[in-house]
Amino acid sequence: MKKTVLTFGLLSGAILAGLGAILVPVCMSAEYDNMEIVGYSAMILAFILVAITVAFGAVFYSVTIPTGLPLLQFVITLFVGGLSFCALALAITAIIPNADAAPPIVNASILPLLFLSGIFVPLGDNTPQWIITVGTIFPVKHFADAMRAGFLPHVMVPTPTGPVQAFPFEWADVLVVALWGVAGLVLAARYFSWEPRR
Repeated sequence: MKKTVLTFGLLSGAILAGLGAILVPVCMSAEYDNMEIVGYSAMILAFILVAITVAFGAVFYSVTIPTGLPLLQFVITLFVGGLSFCALALAITAIIPNADAAPPIVNASILPLLFLSGIFVPLGDNTPQWIITVGTIFPVKHFADAMRAGFLPHVMVPTPTGPVQAFPFEWADVLVVALWGVAGLVLAARYFSWEPRR
C-alpha cells in the first residue's frame, strides 16, 4: 500500500509538469517573450514535487529509493514525460478559447484518460478489453508504467521458475510518451497563440 501511495504521488507530480502548462491559457493576455517560460516553470515544479514526494516516502515510509540504472530510467522517464505532457498541454490550447474555459476543457480531457489508464483504479483481469485498448493508445498508461518500473525495480513476484520483476522497465513505454510529445509539439507550433480566441 505504501508503494502504491508513493507511486501515485510520483505520477501526480510528473503529470503536473504537463498540467502545469494550463497556465498558458490563463496567461494568454500577459506580456511574455515566449512560451518557454511556462514550460520551464512546469518542468521545475514537477521535479521539485517529485523530489519532495520521494523524500517524504523515504523519511516517513522507509521507501527504498532506486539507484544505478533504475534511477537513470526513472529520471529519463520523468524528463521525457514532463516535456511531452507540456507539449500536449500547449497543443490543447488550440481548442481553448479563453482563460475561463481552460480548467473544464483540460479536466474533460485528462480525467477520463487517468481512469482509462488505470491511474485511479488499477485495471484487473476482468477489465473490458476496450478500456485496455484505449488506455494503451494514449501516453498516460505508458508513462505510469515506466515511472513505476523505474522506481520499483526491486519488487519481485514469485513464479515456478523463480522470482521475476513485478514491474519490468520497457523503453517502448518511454518511446510512446515521446512520440505523443512530438505530436503535441507539432500541433502547438502550428496552433498555439498567446491571444484569446474569444
